[in-house]
Amino acid sequence: MHEKLKFEQIKKDSCASLRYDYSSLYPKDEMPLHFHPEIEICYVVKGSGYRMIGDFLEPFEEGEVVLVPTNQPHCWMYNPESCEPDGKRRCIVVQFNPDLLQTGLSFFTEWEYAAHRLSAIQQGILLTGETAGKIKSCLEEMNLLNASERMLMLIRILQQIGTTTDLIPIGLQETVFNGITKNMQRMQLIFKYVIEHYKEKITLSDAANVISMSTTAFCSFFKRETGKTFTNFINEYRIEAVGTLLRNFPDKDINSLAMRLHRHSLLQSLFQKDETDDSETMEIQNTIKKEYPNMNAEIIRFLDDLRRNNNTVWFHENRERYDKLRCAFINEVQELIERISVFDPDIRGLDARKCLFRINRDIRFSLDKSPYKTYMSACIAQGGRHSIRGAYYFHLEPEYCVLSGGIWYPKPEILKVLRREIYNNIDEFVSIIEEPSFKALYPSLEGDMLKRIPAGFPSDSPYGHILRHKDFSVIGIKPDSFFSQPDWMEETIDCFRKLLPFNRFLNEIVDEYMGNL
Repeated sequence: MHEKLKFEQIKKDSCASLRYDYSSLYPKDEMPLHFHPEIEICYVVKGSGYRMIGDFLEPFEEGEVVLVPTNQPHCWMYNPESCEPDGKRRCIVVQFNPDLLQTGLSFFTEWEYAAHRLSAIQQGILLTGETAGKIKSCLEEMNLLNASERMLMLIRILQQIGTTTDLIPIGLQETVFNGITKNMQRMQLIFKYVIEHYKEKITLSDAANVISMSTTAFCSFFKRETGKTFTNFINEYRIEAVGTLLRNFPDKDINSLAMRLHRHSLLQSLFQKDETDDSETMEIQNTIKKEYPNMNAEIIRFLDDLRRNNNTVWFHENRERYDKLRCAFINEVQELIERISVFDPDIRGLDARKCLFRINRDIRFSLDKSPYKTYMSACIAQGGRHSIRGAYYFHLEPEYCVLSGGIWYPKPEILKVLRREIYNNIDEFVSIIEEPSFKALYPSLEGDMLKRIPAGFPSDSPYGHILRHKDFSVIGIKPDSFFSQPDWMEETIDCFRKLLPFNRFLNEIVDEYMGNL
């Protein structure tokens, strides 16, 4: 049952620099979750369902055009009811080496702007509007061209993508490739199972067994990864299946459609009661609260245990405990978001799951091979944890609990702009960070610093200690007991409210810079 999730070796025609495929396949023949170094453009000619790019899952419709960057795990899972009468789906796929953007066309100055924008893409991109229409026509025309003509057409397509604003990022933030994770694998298996069995009664235990989880852990896992309960997802999928049938077979009556779904009663098949719903999710949350009445103290206790047992065997033995606590942490972060948005509307509507950092450490280039982080943290900012804007940072760790804010490790070009604008408005900036109530919570700027004042600024500037910073952030360290107090949430919000002028100052600079690109 468990399909291999793999690195795909792209096979091109001999003497061809790209792969072009106008395919017509049964959904069961679809490529499982995979990745490859080539950039991919996919046009869904016929069919709909759910796609997965990186760790983001969303429905897709017929006619959509998507760009998948290099080495991003991805797959399209088609609803059989949305395909051709013979059960086949149709799509056009173009794959090419990313070197084309950086070296192949770098000789042409006319290409520089588009190549720069395309090379910076680190997440899936959905093309929209007039641009999508033009690209679909080009992709269909490529089917009639020879190899060299296809290459020229690809350049035309890339120029359109690289210069348009008719695009929507897939996901809420940029994702850096980290390999196909276990959670990605689990979600693909669940989605595949639903697609194959949605016409039948699917119980919570059925779905949990697919990925070898307990029902409680499964509920927490699915809600964490998708933002919805399993019941809501199934019902949404079934509604979409009916909608697809109505669109594809407008002249058929309800009974005919029901028979096509292999049920005597269409409504019965679509809306039968499953084992979990919002009330059950609430019950699970209440159970967690009863089990751990002082949630933050329990989170810190778990992290302390993890620090002393930082290995995969111990973690897997305590996986259910971790899943419960992470679910509770997500709820805390969501409440923080809602309360912060009262005075900072920039983060209104933010999903807490997009603010959290993974527990797994990236050990590829580290001498420390401990597999897990010993803290739980969230970066609350417009765009989530990978935002380039000023953030409210919430961090629980034994003996190092932190409330922090500002911009961490900005990209060189943004750091350069920040330094310049801070220097040009130094009196305002200093008045913010030296304000007594602010300084009491956040005593000084933190982070790495240059040894010397950077070029372009007076070497004897009295503000050299500010200009030498490589990032602009402040940190307030709190004792572990702070987060066990009954009013810790209110106190935390007060601390974050003090950060607003600081973040707003930085964000105005970032927003102006991004708006001028």
